[in-house]
Amino acid sequence: MWRFWKQTTGHAYPRREAISEPLVAKTYIHISSFKTPERADSLKNRMIDLELSAETRTQEVRGVDWYRVYLGPYASREEAYRDAIRFEREGLIAYYRLTALMPVQRV
Repeated sequence: MWRFWKQTTGHAYPRREAISEPLVAKTYIHISSFKTPERADSLKNRMIDLELSAETRTQEVRGVDWYRVYLGPYASREEAYRDAIRFEREGLIAYYRLTALMPVQRV
């Protein structure tokens, strides 16, 4: 494989960007939306304290910024659904919606 790579590209090893994973939408559980980033971060931090993977994202809706809290990403929609049902049953969340989001590119 590497010999073929070197012959076709002139490089001994693939460049980092050549071997990185393609951006693919992942499944998340949307658990809440807030009008202030502080409230969203508070819920996100409570979920992180429970050792759950959580993040916030901003979305503009009709000219207003909303700060949404998501759990995930999940490997599959089925796994996300199972966790959402369990979290709801345990009283961790009162609302959920499964959604596909592109990963945030961190620099």
